Amino acid sequence: MKKYEVRQEIKEYLQILNEITIPALLKAGYKINPINNRESFANMTKALTPPGPQVKSILDDYINAPEYRVPVRIFNPDPDKALPILIYYHGGGGMSGSVVVYDPIYRRMAEATSHIVIAPEYRLSPENPYPAGETDAYNVVLHIRELLDSLNIKYKNQISIGGDSHGGTLSSAIVRKAQFDKNVSIYSQVLIYPCTDHTLTLPAIVENGAGYMLTIEKLKWYFDNYFSNNENKKERSSLYGEITKNIPKTLILTAQFCPLRDDGVIYGEKLKEVGVEVEIYNFDNMIHAFLNMESLCKEECDLLYKMVSDFLNK
Repeated sequence: MKKYEVRQEIKEYLQILNEITIPALLKAGYKINPINNRESFANMTKALTPPGPQVKSILDDYINAPEYRVPVRIFNPDPDKALPILIYYHGGGGMSGSVVVYDPIYRRMAEATSHIVIAPEYRLSPENPYPAGETDAYNVVLHIRELLDSLNIKYKNQISIGGDSHGGTLSSAIVRKAQFDKNVSIYSQVLIYPCTDHTLTLPAIVENGAGYMLTIEKLKWYFDNYFSNNENKKERSSLYGEITKNIPKTLILTAQFCPLRDDGVIYGEKLKEVGVEVEIYNFDNMIHAFLNMESLCKEECDLLYKMVSDFLNK
């Protein structure tokens, strides 16, 4: 049986985090809240993710939806060509992350995939709990063509969606709804270590629920803030919703030492059972959020961007 090992650079990072940084914070009276959670996620990404490449055109605008005007940033690597569209939702547990925090990731995604990458600034909990962020995410899919037309941006009528962590969760929620919506056509979805089971009952939750940065306690905290009106977490989980062959082809990328590893794998297998085209790849030596830690795992991040590009462009 293969023995998995966390990549050495990440292992050393985790050792400092678990043995020095966190104990010192707790001793000083640290208590997690939305402010310091957002700050720590932004600081980690800034420290461990190199600046992204130059992108020829970057524009800011809004999706004018009835519920909320969703700010979006448009990364267009080649404005002279009609490129396909990738709507990419950032991660952060539904509570943190932003378009600014993810700027280098959006830039790399646009360059690697040769897609017009749309970066939505969806609403976050606890200020805007479920279903606000999911509503925003869906409205971007519904209205993105209108926005691009109004800006005279050339594009192919081919929309893919994707995201990492909570961004992947949003994507799976979108296709869950869109499979019954004749007004929506999604070419493909890309899920990077998504949560599809908010009940926290799959084996990897226990296996990887401590010591790998994203803990069971942190996940519970995220979910309790996101579902703050006593929603049934199982009913809101894509893994347990109706799955039909109308879900678009799907790429699922997981990490061996991620507590959400099984969320992606089991969801992918359920898609396969109904005839959806699915590719699943597990990064054996990675943890959750490694895309935000590129300086510690450049080879794996390079492979991830290549796999996303190959999948979207085949």
